[in-house]
Amino acid sequence: MSRALRKVERADGGTTAQLDDLFSFFQNCWHLKDWIKNDDTLPQATRDAIVKDAQATDSLLFCADLANGSKHLVLQNDRKGARILSFRVSTGDPKTGETFSEGHLFEIASEHGTPQPYGIVNFARKAVEDWEDLLKKHGLL
Repeated sequence: MSRALRKVERADGGTTAQLDDLFSFFQNCWHLKDWIKNDDTLPQATRDAIVKDAQATDSLLFCADLANGSKHLVLQNDRKGARILSFRVSTGDPKTGETFSEGHLFEIASEHGTPQPYGIVNFARKAVEDWEDLLKKHGLL
């Protein structure tokens, strides 16, 4: 998950490879709970509590929608209605129309009333912070 976050942080949006890195991050982030759930070196009560906490954490539920939607094409268990948006961003001289730079910006939005999109990098960092807090709470960090 941390390596996937570093790829997201290095990306500036827009390419297919960068979109692949985003989906990889969401899959790694959400499915960490499955690794923990199946780790028989941990007490069952700890595993169950971590899975329950992960399933109650907003950022991780966004990751769940994005991970499962990218894996299965059709999202069967919609938690937050999360989706990735892509915006074209250009800078330039409005008088001459000359463009200095152009690219895409990836953002995350929700179909369930989230008022504005989240910037992708800050959102990914928040999801990792939430995992770290959860793991610390259960004595694993």
